[in-house]
Amino acid sequence: MILVGAGGHAKVVLDAALLAGIGPEALLDDNPTTSRLWDVPVIRRTGEWAAMVAGKEFLVAIGDDHTRARLFEEIVKAGGRPVNVVHPRAWLSPRALCGSGIFVAASAVVNPGAVIGDNCILNTSCSVDHDCVLGDHVHVCPGVRLAGQVKVGALTMVGTGASVLPGVRIGEDCRIGAGAAVIHDVADHSVVVGVPARGIPAAGSGTSV
Repeated sequence: MILVGAGGHAKVVLDAALLAGIGPEALLDDNPTTSRLWDVPVIRRTGEWAAMVAGKEFLVAIGDDHTRARLFEEIVKAGGRPVNVVHPRAWLSPRALCGSGIFVAASAVVNPGAVIGDNCILNTSCSVDHDCVLGDHVHVCPGVRLAGQVKVGALTMVGTGASVLPGVRIGEDCRIGAGAAVIHDVADHSVVVGVPARGIPAAGSGTSV
């Protein structure tokens, strides 16, 4: 298996992989700052990402949703095989439905009936309750609480410590601010912050709040 990326998020993914008994062959990065991370080689990218990972199992260990989505799709198209990394201290219900290329961090909880799309990050101590549906490339940040039957569109980031009430629908490519309390539906391409969460002008696609 290859981890794509060798930054801070990749450290968390690699740690979980090692604890789960998965020994990645290497980490692949544009600009590595070290040649090894915990005895795993870190390799500088010398060509197309997809060409270097084609035919191998991989997980894109990059936090930025748009970059992660682009690389995931390029590598899959080239024949890469996405795998999941689940920290041994996470709880992933066997009655949840998970896509491929997802990362589930320590103390994260995914409850029955949840549907998780491809290439998602379920970060440290987040909870995804019953019957939630997450689109592809979603990032649920540390400490997030998604109540039952929440729907989150593709490429959306739900910021650290945010809470979403039952049945709320969040659109695609949204940014939910840290600590926000989302009590109403959120339209595509929105940025919302605060308690209760309200929209603010977006600074452009991929903006973090």
